[in-house]
Amino acid sequence: MKIGLDSYSFRYAAGIWGWRAETCLTPEGYLRVAGELGLAGVHFADLRHFESLEPSFLTELRREAEAAGLYIELGTGGTDPGHLGEALHAAQTLGSPVLRTFVGGFRWHSEITGADLVAQATENLREVVPVAEQLGVRIAIENHLDLTTDELLDLLRAVGSDYLGVCLDTGNGLGLLEDPVAVAEALAPYTFTTHLKEFRVILRREGLVLRGAPLGQGDVPNGDIVPLLRQLNPMGDALALNVETALERVTIPVFAPSFSDRLANLRPRDLLRLVSHMDFDHSVTADQLALPEERGASAEEVLAAERAQVAESAAWARRQFA
Repeated sequence: MKIGLDSYSFRYAAGIWGWRAETCLTPEGYLRVAGELGLAGVHFADLRHFESLEPSFLTELRREAEAAGLYIELGTGGTDPGHLGEALHAAQTLGSPVLRTFVGGFRWHSEITGADLVAQATENLREVVPVAEQLGVRIAIENHLDLTTDELLDLLRAVGSDYLGVCLDTGNGLGLLEDPVAVAEALAPYTFTTHLKEFRVILRREGLVLRGAPLGQGDVPNGDIVPLLRQLNPMGDALALNVETALERVTIPVFAPSFSDRLANLRPRDLLRLVSHMDFDHSVTADQLALPEERGASAEEVLAAERAQVAESAAWARRQFA
């Protein structure tokens, strides 16, 4: 399997996720960073990375990646057929074998039920999957804190195409109170690409807090998940393990009644498996939970902390899985 860089690892330097650096990281910059870190390619998580989707621009970027011996994967969001059709053509031009997308946003912010999310996505994807088949680009739906594993499997079965599968995010199952290993066991046979994620998991009065951490220093059992992927994934050695290790914090309001209402199928066994991954021996202070800018770090210090975490994570992934 290949180890690459997910662009969201540089959510500060990218300048498209709510915090803008003085000089934003360009697609060419991502390729350069991946090479410097000894990684095999870049998984671009958002079309906003590109100043243009014109074939001439994308073709030139593809040539640059190929000259450096790097792969490119493309990502976007949503299931609107028109948007996905445009993104699929961009992926083909870039030489990306997959297009990663997701169905919705955080489940606890949505008034739409899981069944309704699946129904709408099924209708949209049935319309666009023939385009994917024609272009030879697989669509990979991420477990994106929107659908549970069972709901995502329902979606795949309802559409029923070999060109529709999964982008397995190894940490996101935690946000819907699912055990990461159980999620991987269920989704690995459908996994076209991955986000190799790391979180510290902390239970606080406000809910379950997921704090981004360097790979190998959190509570996501990637060491157990990757062997399952090696054994079960349909891409074989071509599967990309894309390092996504962002400086971020997500709080899941697990104590709010509305949260359990939206996840009515929670099983005690699954909750116990989730709890087994949590570290109760080491307390986490509010300062450790804080993001760099919340501690008063300068822009230069924020970017340096981000780069250091990505470099540390990339080195860990290469030692463990290369």
